Amino acid sequence: MRTPTNIATALACLLGLAAAQNPCITTCTDLPDGDYQSCNGCKVYATCWHGQIFDDRPCVGDTLWDDSFKHCELSSATCTPTTCVSNCNGMADGNYESCNGCNVYVTCHAGNIIDNRPCPAGLVFNSNTKGCDHKSPSCP
Repeated sequence: MRTPTNIATALACLLGLAAAQNPCITTCTDLPDGDYQSCNGCKVYATCWHGQIFDDRPCVGDTLWDDSFKHCELSSATCTPTTCVSNCNGMADGNYESCNGCNVYVTCHAGNIIDNRPCPAGLVFNSNTKGCDHKSPSCP
């Protein structure tokens, strides 16, 4: 009998497999012209045209890029949005929510990560303002 935990684990495996089969791109070297999964998040995509990359092309509304359909959709099998950052590969420079808790944050610079940067006492990282605040949409 399947339990919710088993179903969730199976779904996570399938999403991971889909993501592994459709990795994000940061360059168009050796790729045909077309649209691809961006490494800058699920709400944007990249276009390759004559070897050049045009990244951060926005999906409309609340849609997410699905690389298997090569289109923005209401849900995606190839990109799972996360609010926290544990790796800065392909990320734009800036501050992001850490996966290590709400009272710390990550700074990405040139693909390198500086994690566990502390917020002042009593504050949490707010991913909307990209700074420490009294409230955060993703941290209680």
